[in-house]
Amino acid sequence: MSPDMLDADEVRMLSEIGFVAASTGMRRQAAGVFEALIVLRPQRAFAYIGMATLHLDGGRADDAVRTLEVGRRMVDARTVAASTDAATQWEDDRLSIYVFLGLALDAARRHGQALRTLRTALELAPAGDARPTTILARGLLGLVEGSSRQFGPAWVNQTDVKGKHDGN
Repeated sequence: MSPDMLDADEVRMLSEIGFVAASTGMRRQAAGVFEALIVLRPQRAFAYIGMATLHLDGGRADDAVRTLEVGRRMVDARTVAASTDAATQWEDDRLSIYVFLGLALDAARRHGQALRTLRTALELAPAGDARPTTILARGLLGLVEGSSRQFGPAWVNQTDVKGKHDGN
């Protein structure tokens, strides 16, 4: 399958279809879409993030980490090779893959690596950056840094988890 088979709008539409399928419980179909997108655009973050989201939703944090680590290597390689004109797009992808990798690492209970990865993500963002991905990185970093590891990953609602353990 040639990466040039689809234009950017068609790839964006497929990506949206994958995320909608995932959010409506059509996990197998979503995985098929994301796998195809990885083949079509192997150096873009969105398909790796989609696959990782499916893994996280299925309770497979280690698989999510592995998927995002492959994506990070691909995105990092492309970002380094990007021309100045395309740099912003690749920097956005790089920031996104690092943020979601930090989330997956935390879910896999690899908290030290999650902290380092989220800090790296914030170093990639310009000072005062207000993009949603940067805001997410700041929030996740605060949760990971401040969470007690008593009940699991920082991004889990601790009161919900505590209530389940208390029999409430």
